[in-house]
Amino acid sequence: MGRISVTPLRRWDTFRYLRVSSIEREEILDLHSISSPLESLQFLYLFGRLEMLPTWIPKLHNLVSLGLYGSRLTTSAMQALQELPNLKELFFWEFGYGEQLYFYAEGFQKLKLLDFAHSEGLKSVIIEEGSLAVLEDLSIQCCPQLKEVPFGIHNLREFKYVFVFRKCQQISLTEFNQTKAKTIGRC
Repeated sequence: MGRISVTPLRRWDTFRYLRVSSIEREEILDLHSISSPLESLQFLYLFGRLEMLPTWIPKLHNLVSLGLYGSRLTTSAMQALQELPNLKELFFWEFGYGEQLYFYAEGFQKLKLLDFAHSEGLKSVIIEEGSLAVLEDLSIQCCPQLKEVPFGIHNLREFKYVFVFRKCQQISLTEFNQTKAKTIGRC
């Protein structure tokens, strides 16, 4: 298992889009060397393992879209991201081995799209009232242990679409149909 470090650049502060990818699946992305402010960053996509969430990510106040693919972070990393003030899209694939994904009240106030997938151990999703206030689209893919609709989903006022794909057979689509969201079937 290798380790990939990102070499610091002189002008990180002008970046609006950043995508970092490991070459091998098991390589660890070491992004802690990024210490310059990334104040202009709006789109961040990381492909590869992270030992922990870099401390600078929750400070990206202009971030609009975040993708963490293959990070294997525990679900506790979600708590650190919930206060990003302008985040509208979150893609959280293969995010770890926690059993519960928890959205705290007042968390993710501008998030419109939430897409999570490939979490083999995820058993439940809890959405506190006041969280995900403007969420419109929810996509759940390849979470075979997830057996029920996210608890608190009925609190989502702007909810329009839910996508349930592959290996989520345990989730009853009729439960989603009891929300006002349009359910897009499964593959």
